[in-house]
Amino acid sequence: MHKLVLTCVTIGYLTICGSIGLAQQPAPTPTPSNIRQFKCGKIITTYNKDTDETTVQLFPRLIYGTINTGVGRFLTSEPPRPTRQFGEPPISDEPQRGLMLQTFFTYHGKTPRAPDKVALLFTSQDTAPRYNVGRRVIFEIDGEKLDIGDAEIIQSRAENYGVGEKQPDSYSYHKELLGISMPFETFLRLGQAKKLKLKLHTTEIPYNACNIEALRNLASQTTK
Repeated sequence: MHKLVLTCVTIGYLTICGSIGLAQQPAPTPTPSNIRQFKCGKIITTYNKDTDETTVQLFPRLIYGTINTGVGRFLTSEPPRPTRQFGEPPISDEPQRGLMLQTFFTYHGKTPRAPDKVALLFTSQDTAPRYNVGRRVIFEIDGEKLDIGDAEIIQSRAENYGVGEKQPDSYSYHKELLGISMPFETFLRLGQAKKLKLKLHTTEIPYNACNIEALRNLASQTTK
């Protein structure tokens, strides 16, 4: 699979990783001037002067469930909302499972241009590893299947919060970070689709009309 450098952008307490790879570098925090809100999709653009690279990405899309983004913080909607503090009664609708999708690309310099690749980054949260066996990524474009390949496991680890035998509300789960990239020309086909569906192993991710329009909005950021 095509290797990219991992660039992480921090928005408040939520860290968004902008490219696929194993090396990690610091990146600037987005400001209102480089966050564009469309009717369908929010697009974040950041420039890293150390690498002379620009990262353009859609705001993370929560497919289902909940993604923990820090102690007492969970991504359950846009923007993320705080939940209970430790020691408070558990919230009944606070699941441990979730899947988040990030779509982005990078290019050199500040001038908008078409990238070679567009990347998909999946964050899975579950009670146990979910994608250690199968990670095939397949798009269905207007009924035609397009096999992108196997996503790479970038990170797989157990996470614990409130750890300790006497902590009444301690909990743990497994986080997996999976990544895959596709040619920019292939990505353009996704935005032109009337019906679009993504399948990650056995997980099906449907795209409605607004989700597809958001992909077109992302692609539009390659020109001035």
